[in-house]
Amino acid sequence: MGKILYVEDELDRDKILHYFGKYLSDDEIEFLNSPEAEYREKIKEKLNNNPFLHVEFNFIDAIQVIEYGYEKFSFFIIDRDLLGSKELKDSGQF
Repeated sequence: MGKILYVEDELDRDKILHYFGKYLSDDEIEFLNSPEAEYREKIKEKLNNNPFLHVEFNFIDAIQVIEYGYEKFSFFIIDRDLLGSKELKDSGQF
């Protein structure tokens, strides 16, 4: 089984725990319940080595992950509102 790619510009820790709790280690769950998990950069960093889940909050980064490694993934969950995300608008790459 490949990984799940979850792309969400807000990376809400409660959603991650609810949707993917069974794919997280005890250490990752403990982190997501801590105040540090309010920052999406920290969430992405902490979940970076998870064997089942890959998270992205930047649409351009997500496209690059898919472009250069789509075969690593079995399932893609992509926020439908990403087209209006600030990062995408700022990049000029609509």
